[in-house]
Amino acid sequence: KASADDWAALAAERPDDVAARVHQGKNLYAAGIYDKAAAAYQDAIKIDGRNAAALVGLARALDMLDQREKADESLAAALALNPQNTAALMA
Repeated sequence: KASADDWAALAAERPDDVAARVHQGKNLYAAGIYDKAAAAYQDAIKIDGRNAAALVGLARALDMLDQREKADESLAAALALNPQNTAALMA
């Protein structure tokens, strides 16, 4: 959680920093805070809708929130960018 807070602070300083939001999402997911992880990934996707890491992360967070249809849509978007995306295929 502390790492997620650090990334959130960095993201606040850099409004267009996709990587900060992806890292924030990863740390929130690891802490089991899936709703906030999903929000961080969605923020990253708003900045760069072609960011596969954000799309896959969002899918994983949504799956944990029992939002399977939305999770599948996010995975499909990641696979549309790269059909061989290992993370998307494994998710």
